[in-house]
Amino acid sequence: MVFAGVLSIAQAQELAQPNPEANKSPEKVAQMRTDRMATGLELTATQKTKVYNINLKYAQKRQEMMKSQFSTPEEQRMEKRKMGENYQNELKAVLNNEQYQKFVQHRMDKKNGKTGATR
Repeated sequence: MVFAGVLSIAQAQELAQPNPEANKSPEKVAQMRTDRMATGLELTATQKTKVYNINLKYAQKRQEMMKSQFSTPEEQRMEKRKMGENYQNELKAVLNNEQYQKFVQHRMDKKNGKTGATR
């Protein structure tokens, strides 16, 4: 019984953990994402620069979106979806086929909650 209580507290604390990118500048968010991608996708120096610029652009857009007022939640979902599609298209233009497939697979694993898929 005590174990169950400790487990519940641990789960509550885990859920209460803020998004590591929540209070960071767009530049810091872009750098963190780019560093993870550079390692995971084995980016070249040229790709890393281009990916950083894409990540910065979308980190700034996400920050602006957080401040925006949407008339409905559906409008916000549509805008996020459109932004995500544009982000993926821009990355696809920079990454080779193998890197892009690895990127897509990682996102699917993360979405499906598979272990090892981190932000």
